[in-house]
Amino acid sequence: MADCEATRHVFAHNRGIIDEAYIRRVPNCRRLVQDRREVDFDTVAEFARALRRAAVLIRNSKSQRTS
Repeated sequence: MADCEATRHVFAHNRGIIDEAYIRRVPNCRRLVQDRREVDFDTVAEFARALRRAAVLIRNSKSQRTS
């Protein structure tokens, strides 16, 4: 999810160009500052799967607390 948020930030604020903040937020990043962050269908699908898994974990943790 860190890559998802960092990618959103790069597109919202830097027109898709990697900055130092992106490199800090995505520790396994193989990109360099000033590289363009490309996003294709597979990237979006990967982000969607990660967000769905996080949502399920949040839902399950809330339901366990109310049990």
